[in-house]
Amino acid sequence: NIILIPAFDLVGASIALLITHFVIFSSDLYFLRDKLATIKFDLFKSFARVLISSVLMFVTIELLSAYLPWYSLIVLGAGSYLLFLWLIGGLDLNFLKHIINKESNTDLS
Repeated sequence: NIILIPAFDLVGASIALLITHFVIFSSDLYFLRDKLATIKFDLFKSFARVLISSVLMFVTIELLSAYLPWYSLIVLGAGSYLLFLWLIGGLDLNFLKHIINKESNTDLS
């Protein structure tokens, strides 16, 4: 951040963030490599579903960006991403309901 932001402004901040996330992801992969070996195929399938949903969300937003204001594009993007992910089998609604119910049943005090 100290080097990239003064030189490149917002683009520098995004590059620094990307580098940081790549380093964190790489270290997680390294330390979890034994556990990931057993679930490699499922991990690849999940990654492919997320990637496909992300691309479809991008296309949807890009096609409608000339006609809708930015704040509605955020809601549309989130909704279309979840819809596409659900349609290709990457989102289990029963699991999501279980997580929501579990969160609402916990005591916050």
